[in-house]
Amino acid sequence: MVLVVGGLVWLVSKMASAGRSAVTSGSTLLDSFKGKSPGSSGSSGSSLLERIISSKKTMSSTSKGAKDWAQVVKKYTAQYGVPYSLAMGLFQVESSFNPHAVNPKSKAVGMGQLYVAAGKQMGLRIPGDNNFEAYRNNPSQSPILDERYDGEKNIKASVKYLRWLKNRPHVDNWDEAVTAYNIGTGMMRRIKAGDQEAIDAWMEHGREYTQKVRIAQRRYS
Repeated sequence: MVLVVGGLVWLVSKMASAGRSAVTSGSTLLDSFKGKSPGSSGSSGSSLLERIISSKKTMSSTSKGAKDWAQVVKKYTAQYGVPYSLAMGLFQVESSFNPHAVNPKSKAVGMGQLYVAAGKQMGLRIPGDNNFEAYRNNPSQSPILDERYDGEKNIKASVKYLRWLKNRPHVDNWDEAVTAYNIGTGMMRRIKAGDQEAIDAWMEHGREYTQKVRIAQRRYS
């Protein structure tokens, strides 16, 4: 059974047209673009996402990692009250269950691709940014230097962070929590307030993220 994580209490309408967009109630942000990808007007974008995420190559590259870490994810999703399938989908999208995954540009690290600020907020020990190259070049020591590289600690912190996001006053459900995980709570506040610049940035760069997590989530439901 696929977990339905809908029920957003707001709708961004007429996003693709010029002028001020309205924010109203009654649908989900994701559903308002269901079947669309940036630059498309039909269902091909969603179908392409599903094909890519569900492809044999993608599945084979993540199946071992998913199996290895499933019990750890179950442990912490139960502890923090986060849907297991949702967390598994997020880890698949973020890192394909690779505890040593690194984004050199953003310096996000590990299973949940945590930034320094989020990791520290969730209680992880993280050195200063000046040590980034050191722990990249010495991965055997990286869990000691930066706890984001410790698979279990990263999972715990990521799940705890997702729960924390869900509890924010401007985050109403798991769709919004996943979106905030990707774009940040500040951007979420701006979007929900109808900030056109934030809405446009989300449309161009971030709106497929929650959809990707939803699609990946199906595998673990």
